[in-house]
Amino acid sequence: MWLKGVGSGEQEPPLSLFIYCTGHGERKNDSTWGLALPTFDEWAAKHLLEPANIIDTLYGSDRQRKKELFEQAVIVLDACYSEPGAGDAMETRRRQSAAGRVDYEAWVIATARKAQQAQQLAFARAFAKTLSRSDGTREFIEPSALAEQINRHLPTDSQEVWVSSVGRRGCRALPDPAYMPQTSPDWLDGDLDEWSHLARGRRFPGQEGWYFSGRREEQQRLREFIGGGGPAGPLILRGAAGVGKSALLGHLAVCGKSEWRRLLPPVARRGLVLPDDSVHALVSAQDASVSGLARRIDKALGLDLGNPTPDELCEALEDLPPRTVLVDDLHLARDAPAAVVTDLLDPLAEYARTVVIASTGHDAATDEVWQDLQLPVLQIGTDDEGVRTYARARGAGEVAAACHGHFGAAVQAVDAFLGTARGRDGEERARRAAGEQLTNFHRSLLASRRHPDDWCRAMLEPVRAAAACGHDAGLTAEHWAALATALDRSGRTYGPEEAREAAELLGGAVTDTGTGKGTDSSATPPAWRLATPVAPDSRGREFAEAVRDCLPVHASRAGIDWAADTALTVLFADASSRFDQEFAAERSSWAFWAALPGDALARQLDAGGARVLPCRVDAAVRNQTPGLHPAVRVFQLKLSLLRSGNEGRGLDPRGSGAGVDVLWATPKDGVAVPDLLAVTSGASGDGYVVTTHGDASIRLWNLEDGTPLAEAVRSEEVGIASHLALAVFDGEPVVVFVADGAGLLWRPLTGRDPEPLAALDGATAFSLHGDGLLAVARGARVEVVRLGATGQTRSFTVPGSGRVTQVHLGGGAGDRRLVATTEFGTVTARVLDTGVAAVRRQPLLMPSAQHAEVSSTGHTVGMLDRSGGLFVWDESYGTRGLDIPAPRDGTLTFAVGDSLAAAAGGAQKPWLCLLPVTSGGERPVSRLPLPDQPVALAFDTHGSRLVVTDLRGVFCLDVSPDPPRPDMVDHNPPGPVPTIDRSEEAR
Repeated sequence: MWLKGVGSGEQEPPLSLFIYCTGHGERKNDSTWGLALPTFDEWAAKHLLEPANIIDTLYGSDRQRKKELFEQAVIVLDACYSEPGAGDAMETRRRQSAAGRVDYEAWVIATARKAQQAQQLAFARAFAKTLSRSDGTREFIEPSALAEQINRHLPTDSQEVWVSSVGRRGCRALPDPAYMPQTSPDWLDGDLDEWSHLARGRRFPGQEGWYFSGRREEQQRLREFIGGGGPAGPLILRGAAGVGKSALLGHLAVCGKSEWRRLLPPVARRGLVLPDDSVHALVSAQDASVSGLARRIDKALGLDLGNPTPDELCEALEDLPPRTVLVDDLHLARDAPAAVVTDLLDPLAEYARTVVIASTGHDAATDEVWQDLQLPVLQIGTDDEGVRTYARARGAGEVAAACHGHFGAAVQAVDAFLGTARGRDGEERARRAAGEQLTNFHRSLLASRRHPDDWCRAMLEPVRAAAACGHDAGLTAEHWAALATALDRSGRTYGPEEAREAAELLGGAVTDTGTGKGTDSSATPPAWRLATPVAPDSRGREFAEAVRDCLPVHASRAGIDWAADTALTVLFADASSRFDQEFAAERSSWAFWAALPGDALARQLDAGGARVLPCRVDAAVRNQTPGLHPAVRVFQLKLSLLRSGNEGRGLDPRGSGAGVDVLWATPKDGVAVPDLLAVTSGASGDGYVVTTHGDASIRLWNLEDGTPLAEAVRSEEVGIASHLALAVFDGEPVVVFVADGAGLLWRPLTGRDPEPLAALDGATAFSLHGDGLLAVARGARVEVVRLGATGQTRSFTVPGSGRVTQVHLGGGAGDRRLVATTEFGTVTARVLDTGVAAVRRQPLLMPSAQHAEVSSTGHTVGMLDRSGGLFVWDESYGTRGLDIPAPRDGTLTFAVGDSLAAAAGGAQKPWLCLLPVTSGGERPVSRLPLPDQPVALAFDTHGSRLVVTDLRGVFCLDVSPDPPRPDMVDHNPPGPVPTIDRSEEAR
């Protein structure tokens, strides 16, 4: 029917035509070929539709007078034996040309030779496969090249495509669907010129390329609305600045032109179901009054009404077929949006049967208008996938992440990237270009409630600057408001409620990084982070200064209290990371680095953030383990600083929650490797530490500050000490030790060298008490002598033992006691009362014990079994095990006090554990990292100081319990700690 209409002139022929004919091919007398079609009736007598019939229908027979013809035609004969049919068609074309009746080009494609049968759909499948592999470099497909490609997908032995043609010009009847037009065609309607480049995804009309992408769901909604699938009245397309409203309307408009659709690339053509000329006008409402917008619509529709009023425009359109009008930037009209809708757009939709779609900005006031008028609203936001596709299509996919789904930012960023000269940082330019557009986008969101521009700028700057410096933790409402106040040069102040309102207005542009409100310890308050961070800008230093000014200061001393608000400290670390020299005083503070949480510290160190510190301090900071508790890292940092010779005493691990403090430390490798260790405190409070070393020296230290007090340098030839004891006797420290079996006495403060002490010759164990008593064990016998006195004071044998392995004299006046351990693991204790000649055996047997330690009072005994487990015994609770985390990591040494035990070990990752022996001895942090492999531990007399020696030196810890806070006082203290008596198990 369509062919008949074209032949009779009822249908307007296009410039070119593609005709596909398929069916059952038949040959008569080996010459005549035609298609047997069940619906063919005009030539019923012949029973076949021959190619000449098609040619005559399109261009007229020889008997017909000359008429306007097609310029080009491609005819496909997809049937068996179709080669003769192609020849017949070409012969008809030649006769017409020879008679001078027509002037056109024609290509006839036969899908089978005269002796071949065409397989069903074989040509169609090969044709589709060929088109899918096109490179899109040419606008039209040449039939001969098409046939060559199709034959590659066909079994040529049984079927081969053949082309016959007549004409001088190239074929323009087969447009390549993969081809993308580079610029708008010259014949595009003038009123669409200013939108054609937006429809292609470009900034300016003269730029080539078609890169519009994304918005598939929105396009479908708009097409449905144009087709009558929506509610009555205008449709409002709502979105913030730069999200692509104008581009979407432009794309919809130009795709609504039938001439333009022929040139659309696949990305625009796929799924396009718009009828011919479905969009008739696209106008801008910017700076237009109601009457001015009516004039613009009149001109765009070509009505030539001159200067129509809205009523005259509606009357003119009532007599015409329905029209579709798109209005851009309705929120920028001179008159109020409500007046534009009620006086013009709504009458056009209601009385003139016009489909109206209008774009508007993100504004709370206009939102109320749409709600009052009950208009449908289609919200359009950012489109991450569309922007990524757009950037990749333009060869700049690496900049898509900086645009965060914002098309305005993407266009600017890609142009900046592609326009960067070789050798310069194109990505940096792209990020800055995107940042400018994103800033405008965010300000438009903040202005949606008619806030002044100054307010929008002030509230945006803190989150924008925080995102620009890489701060991911977000800002609380209090921090946000404080920073806005600090950055506002006008002196205006802002409150947390304004920050919360700003977060609400920014909507999806900010992400709440808080874990929620509540009483749970893991819950954190809302904190907002800009979801679309931008490149750092020139105001970065000013922002870092504002953050510093907001940090709390110490109440009792000058300086910033870095630990008081760690969230703000982390923000300052991120903000100042690019300005080391400008903030050298702050960033060279060890308290600043100690206050940083683990993830923030790791990020700063990875970025080289500690480069303003002295080398030793920088090393101390880098030696911290980022994943540890902040209090543990303060402990780690202070110990490292003290050992490096730097001032770190101002750090307070106890105040950070570690439960211990580092009092002093010897410089790393400042002494030979320590070996033996002893610690004591005198009655007047003076305390001392004595250590032996691998170079055969013996050193005395002040317990409170680590000051070296004395050193006995001995030749290694005279032997290294194998046993050691220390006590304060007559107000001065006294050291006794055994080297190569010979006993020696050293009074360090006298300045004299160690003197022989015959009472210790051959001793296997000994202990010195502060009252001058010296207990010496040889084999199974224990002798108790007094320093400076002649003769034996006491002598007895420990029952049931072949050899005493350890003795300890402890306790004060009236409560002095002797504790002895034997090779069989028997531990005995006896109060040394006057006239008692024997040691009473106690029911304590640990046959698997390798080593024992006794508290200074003698009331508590600690033992290590062969598997590395730690057990303690005292008179009140008996024997019980203490849980040591990861004991298989190698427990090397331990010490015991009456309320606290300590164990240390680990060769690869050294550690120290503080374990409560009685109730009240618990510490907030029970496991601490050590810088080097530990050698020995020892408590002082009162159990409040713990001295540690390792392979690199000596340091002292304050392990006294934290004073209870008033709110933590327990008026109903719990009962005794449950005990586990393992004596029967040991037996």
